[in-house]
Amino acid sequence: MKWNYGVIVFLAALYSVATGTARYGFLVSIIAGVLIGTLFAGFLRLIGFRARRIRVNNPKPWMRWTGSFIYWIGCALGVYLLGLTLYMASQYDGTPSSVSATSLILGAAVFWWAMGWVIRYLLGHEPRRSEEPDTSESA
Repeated sequence: MKWNYGVIVFLAALYSVATGTARYGFLVSIIAGVLIGTLFAGFLRLIGFRARRIRVNNPKPWMRWTGSFIYWIGCALGVYLLGLTLYMASQYDGTPSSVSATSLILGAAVFWWAMGWVIRYLLGHEPRRSEEPDTSESA
């Protein structure tokens, strides 16, 4: 799961460059994006650690159902915002504000999908086949 944090930092830096370069400059935008991404990834790691302890100590079926439901709500929001981004890109008029608005909505689409995924993982992660104990008897 460590690579997820790198992806979060990279996307935050990329988003910051897309939205803030015209106003603040390229280097300042990259530094701000890396700082925000690092803080956000650290916050997610802290929440994940605490939620994992609760989930392992007291698993409940309703937590898995709630996590899956929230994941699909996040996917639906992400698809809706992605469609809105495509519509706005087709209406592009060349102004910096339209680029900023399009990148803002695209970032929101990725954010809501990712938040749904994180909540699903925190509430009701099903173990992979490799994580399950081997109960087969060998002859």
